[in-house]
Amino acid sequence: MSGEPKLLTPEQVAEKMGVKPSAVQTERRKGNLQYIRVAGKIMYPREAVDLFIKNNLVMPCPAETPDLNSSRSRNATVSTTSAGPRTDDLSSEARALAICQKLNLSSENSSGKQRKQMAPVIQPDFR
Repeated sequence: MSGEPKLLTPEQVAEKMGVKPSAVQTERRKGNLQYIRVAGKIMYPREAVDLFIKNNLVMPCPAETPDLNSSRSRNATVSTTSAGPRTDDLSSEARALAICQKLNLSSENSSGKQRKQMAPVIQPDFR
């Protein structure tokens, strides 16, 4: 890198980053890559290019979940239809209703007033 000039042309920057000059121009227009004009010509300070590369470095996440589809063959089909409500969903609904009734009873006892009617419970639709 010591052999590089302090100012680089768009073509030199593109070669250094392994992209087309139009990609360098796009990053400049987006404000991501600093530049200067010298006699009307756009030039990129070497430090600005190095900073751009450093700031855009993507580190892989070591705890990233592996792609589950990679273990399947390319010809495997994935079902997109539902088998209907799961039994644990139905038991959850029953538990939710029981908790609601218990809360209604405890609120009646704590206020000292008797309620004549329980509040309506919205039934989930598992279609």
